[in-house]
Amino acid sequence: MSFIATTPPSRATPEGKDAYRYMYRVAGVWIPGNIFRVLSGRPGTMARFIRDWEVAMWSCEEPRRDRELVAAAVSRRASCEY
Repeated sequence: MSFIATTPPSRATPEGKDAYRYMYRVAGVWIPGNIFRVLSGRPGTMARFIRDWEVAMWSCEEPRRDRELVAAAVSRRASCEY
């Protein structure tokens, strides 16, 4: 099994701390899920990924329930736990 080291908010660079703060503003959590934390070594990429997630999940007119159902169906079809 592969392992990717992650950086917690307390040891992040200033750019990394900005990405964690951005995640908190978007999702209301200080420690994001592993799918976001895996990018903590590249804070700029992490921030862009959070932004893409924000746009995909929060910035449209479809009800959140419908978006979550589509995301769950796609994940199940792709055998992805996320």
